[in-house]
Amino acid sequence: MTERVYNFSAGPATRPLPVLEQVRRAYPQAEVHCLGSGYVLGLAGQITGTVQCFAYPSFWQSAAHIRGARYDLVIDLFCGSAVSTALLARISGAGRRVGFCGGWREVLLSDTVDPGVFSSLPMPALKMELLKRAGIPAGDTVPRIAGYTLVPDRHLV
Repeated sequence: MTERVYNFSAGPATRPLPVLEQVRRAYPQAEVHCLGSGYVLGLAGQITGTVQCFAYPSFWQSAAHIRGARYDLVIDLFCGSAVSTALLARISGAGRRVGFCGGWREVLLSDTVDPGVFSSLPMPALKMELLKRAGIPAGDTVPRIAGYTLVPDRHLV
């Protein structure tokens, strides 16, 4: 009998990838940066085109880095009520700060998407709604890394 083993960390690690790919397509000449945890950054670095990846060492170190970078657009992919990522978006000084609302997040972001309105969508498609709000055409929600297509189990997305 064959057992099927799921890697529950693969979903969160791959969900930002289609978003980064679409941003790269929309702005091919732009510098695209990704701030996140190590396993996400390793995968994000495989996207075609230059995506600079930075680890999230601490809130204050991240804030100092982000403030000095002078971003034009920040897309906060965190879907929850914690305000730390929305606060980092605000600290960036970017004119456009797009993310999910909840808690105090809408005070810190310039444009928000209410995840409750799209509750029937799987998480990858929900993240594409952020791109639409930022004026970037949404695309395929299936991640592709170095020529491979990752097909997530439907129950994990």
